[in-house]
Amino acid sequence: MYFDPRLWQFTKGVRARIAFTVFLGVISSAFGVARLAMLGWLLGLVFQGAAWSEIALLGMATAVVILLRGVLEYIRTMVAHRTAAKVQLHLRATLYDKIVELGPAYFGHKRTGDVLVTLVNGVEHLEIYFGQYLPQFFVAAVTPFVIFICVAWLSLWVAVVFLAAALITLIAPIAFHRWDDKNSRRWSKAHGDFAAEFLDS
Repeated sequence: MYFDPRLWQFTKGVRARIAFTVFLGVISSAFGVARLAMLGWLLGLVFQGAAWSEIALLGMATAVVILLRGVLEYIRTMVAHRTAAKVQLHLRATLYDKIVELGPAYFGHKRTGDVLVTLVNGVEHLEIYFGQYLPQFFVAAVTPFVIFICVAWLSLWVAVVFLAAALITLIAPIAFHRWDDKNSRRWSKAHGDFAAEFLDS
């Protein structure tokens, strides 16, 4: 996972909303673990030939857990989307203020298409970062420990293996990002140049 401190500074004023989104994500993950456990329990009862009433009761409880998880995910998505919109609004205002500060003379030597691409497409692409990636980054950092707590009372060794695997999946993308950073910047520059050429033409 990759965290950019430069982009984090633009979340000032909406960090409580991000924290709420993360809280909903962690609770949703806990419901996801509960759903899997209950489905396993339900299958166990079926194979053991348990009474229909017992199976039906557990089946209804599992359905309620699945429904609650869906509701939590919907609320989390909507809050995250609105948070991203607020951050984008602040970011655009900051960029426009900087443009006014630079003045028209600066843009006499700069391609307007390149600037417009940054103001429109560049900020628009950040919606995914602020609305989906950033909250999920914190959820992904906390969830392995929630799963560890849930599984540890069944088997400590299995919980340790799960935690180790989860931490590896968190750390590995950082190495990949550093390796792919130059390619990403090159793609971004090429995309900006192409869009500027198209718009100016």
